[in-house]
Amino acid sequence: MTFRNKFPPLILLLGGASIATIAAAILRKKYRKTTTRRTVDDEIKNGKLVVESIGKIESIYRLCVGTPRQGLLAPHARGRLRLNYAHAVEGLSEYSYVWIVFVFHLNTPHKGVKIAPPALGGRKVGVLATRSPHRFNPVGITLARLDKIIIAENNSVSLELSGLDLVDGTPVLDIKPYVAAYDSPIDEVARVPSWVSGGLATKRPVELSDTARDSLRRILKEGKTKFYGRSFGESDDEGFEHLAACICEVLAMDVRSTYQTKKVREGKSQAERSKRVQIKVTEQSFACTQQIDNLLVHFSVQPASSVVRPTSEGSGAEDTVFVTKIEPL
Repeated sequence: MTFRNKFPPLILLLGGASIATIAAAILRKKYRKTTTRRTVDDEIKNGKLVVESIGKIESIYRLCVGTPRQGLLAPHARGRLRLNYAHAVEGLSEYSYVWIVFVFHLNTPHKGVKIAPPALGGRKVGVLATRSPHRFNPVGITLARLDKIIIAENNSVSLELSGLDLVDGTPVLDIKPYVAAYDSPIDEVARVPSWVSGGLATKRPVELSDTARDSLRRILKEGKTKFYGRSFGESDDEGFEHLAACICEVLAMDVRSTYQTKKVREGKSQAERSKRVQIKVTEQSFACTQQIDNLLVHFSVQPASSVVRPTSEGSGAEDTVFVTKIEPL
């Protein structure tokens, strides 16, 4: 008896296909089952996904307090991102700005769904309506200017950045090139709340004393800064111009919570009291300090006699800042 006579329904169903064709089809189906392409979804367990950093930030900021809320508001602030993937940045130098996806690694645990931004004068909004670092997942994204890419002999890479608002040691998860045609709305004006647009327009006046200016010039000549002056390939005059501008930009946008503003106005906000600045405090200070690059900037604030915007009340957004002294760390 032939195969065709023994299994007539099967042969009819397959349209007269040969045994070899049938076997090949079965093998292909079995192969597909054993070689299914894995996706990221396969790595998610109980709603959790493990990710690894691709590099770390080196920056002029060691502390969260006082770091600008948005980097491009302080365009002279500098930093670098160190990577270990030289081939991954091929072609990136053709872009002038990059998005940086990072982790708020110095955050304390926070589970609140509402927060009170400084610019709202104590009123609360949902955390997802803000750029607050205290989020459900401590992940942020920021835009920075890409000034230069340096590839070392050991194949390590450093991206030289400016307009950066990240603290030193920040883990980076990803970088993406900024493309205006994709990343900016082109058919309409983007809508933002008035407390946001008004806050961005408010910059505190900052005055550097002659003593502070002289100290800054001396420190730059001694090469004690990391991201400005001779150590960064600049002349002393260029370093002074850029670093002085950075100090003014950072202090002009240093808008804090009501509690932190009260400490500043009382001269009780000292950067050197943090372990990350690593200075042993031997005496009580009655001036505020801010750490920028390898500098300790001493300043005081004069509260405004009256505020133009009601939401500025308690945030220090309209105070005047006086830089009295600058010393190396």
